[in-house]
Amino acid sequence: PRPKGFTPTKWRVCCESLVVNATEQTSSAEVRVLGQGEIVESVGPAYALHNGVVRLEIAHPSSAAYPSPIGWVSQDETTIGGGHCLEPGPQPLQATMRVQRPPSYSSWRPRPSYRPYRPRGASFTNITWRPQAAAAAGAP
Repeated sequence: PRPKGFTPTKWRVCCESLVVNATEQTSSAEVRVLGQGEIVESVGPAYALHNGVVRLEIAHPSSAAYPSPIGWVSQDETTIGGGHCLEPGPQPLQATMRVQRPPSYSSWRPRPSYRPYRPRGASFTNITWRPQAAAAAGAP
């Protein structure tokens, strides 16, 4: 489960290949390998190992388990002679950055209050009474 108040962040893989491990330890089982340019999403805060390597738990949008995490990757390995493995990826637009659209006017309008409501349905105003037709039909 995600920590309360945590906002997921998208990351882009910036190295040729990035190993996804089952746990935060780099010696754990390999789950899959990500290629350069793939976009992943962090599902929790960064975790620093005792040797200074920064690890992230990630979810992959193409995974069948998405949005559940698929494993852990290294974000920064500079302390052990490596490089940066992830760079910030595309982020969703913030509410303040979205284009404000003018209100649209639809064809529906509320009924005016000065006009009384009349049901529109079957109306008998088009019936004409003709006594000759009633007498011929056998009316008493």
